[in-house]
Amino acid sequence: MLLERMIRAARLDRSVYSELERDSSANGQAFAVVLIVAVATLLGVGVWNPWIAFQQCAFSICGWLFWTAIAAFVGAKFGAPADFERLMRPIAFAHSPGVLAILALVPGLGWRVGLVAWLWTTVASVLAVQEVFRMFTGRAVLTVLVTSAIVTAIGLLTGLTMGTMGIAVDRILPLNR
Repeated sequence: MLLERMIRAARLDRSVYSELERDSSANGQAFAVVLIVAVATLLGVGVWNPWIAFQQCAFSICGWLFWTAIAAFVGAKFGAPADFERLMRPIAFAHSPGVLAILALVPGLGWRVGLVAWLWTTVASVLAVQEVFRMFTGRAVLTVLVTSAIVTAIGLLTGLTMGTMGIAVDRILPLNR
């Protein structure tokens, strides 16, 4: 059932997103999809470090849940019924094309595979948002773009803040000297 749903989501089958919206028993499957994509990404870039693998999986899960929460908020601003749980499962499965990241192992395909997977996932996310929120395509595209912009801005600000804090701590407590 999991693999079948991932294939349907990757094929941009709208009905799988509606099905997932209603299937509250698919939370575990959604979680598994996010982990499968995270592992495929790690394998694609050739990372075998267990600590980095743990971090990638944790960041992928947190990123999926955070993106979903922001999308529910943005969707509500556009008049859609904001329901985090109804949206989180379809969004997880919209990431199914990310398994292509494993093909980055093939020399010369690295960034190209990443770009294709990102574009494909973005289109799948638009379909998921459109189905869950019952929106017209333009509004679903806008919801995904605004959500992605907000998440990116928060990520950049967080990264800059953490980087600055790290530099400051290093100046005060130089651990590597």
